[in-house]
Amino acid sequence: MRKLVDDITVQNAYMQAIQIVEDVGVRFESEVVRELFKKRGARVEGDKVFIPRHLMEEALETPKRELSLPHLLATHRSSLKMILVRYAAVILGMQ
Repeated sequence: MRKLVDDITVQNAYMQAIQIVEDVGVRFESEVVRELFKKRGARVEGDKVFIPRHLMEEALETPKRELSLPHLLATHRSSLKMILVRYAAVILGMQ
C-alpha cells in the first residue's frame, strides 16, 4: 500500500503541533479543565493553557478506549461538563 505522506512529513507535522501547543497555547473556557492542566504542570495565563511536551506524549499513550464518547457517557452520565472534565483527567493521567 502506498503512503500518502512520508514519515518525515508526519514527524515534522507532529513536532510543529507540539511546538504550537507548548508555545502558542490552547484556549479552554472551563476553569476546571485549566486547573487540571495547571496541577499537572502546564502554564496557565487567563483562559490559555500552554501544554508541555510530556503531557502531550502521555495523552498520546492513553488507551483510546478511555477517551471514547461512549465510555465517557457510561462513566459520567450527569452532564456534559463532567464528560469534559473526565476527558481532561484522562488526558492528564489523573484517572
